[in-house]
Amino acid sequence: MISLDYLETCRRKSLNDVDPKDLKEITEIQIDQTKPIPQRILSFIEETGNPYMFRVNGVPVQVEFVSDVPLQERLEKLLLRKMGK
Repeated sequence: MISLDYLETCRRKSLNDVDPKDLKEITEIQIDQTKPIPQRILSFIEETGNPYMFRVNGVPVQVEFVSDVPLQERLEKLLLRKMGK
């Protein structure tokens, strides 16, 4: 199970802390769209290893969110956009 401590540790990392080759390519991630949103979010976190850092078409990306919006809400919006909804 993914803990809040784990997510906080992921959030605090910088792209300078990782080898870009170790980041997951987001275009290769497949999320089962038939599952409920919380399960899709968990799948995304498990697939990326760090939901705050990944590659998009080979380019390292670090995501930061405004602190007044919960991570779950932001990830839901990201997944919905990825699904074209």
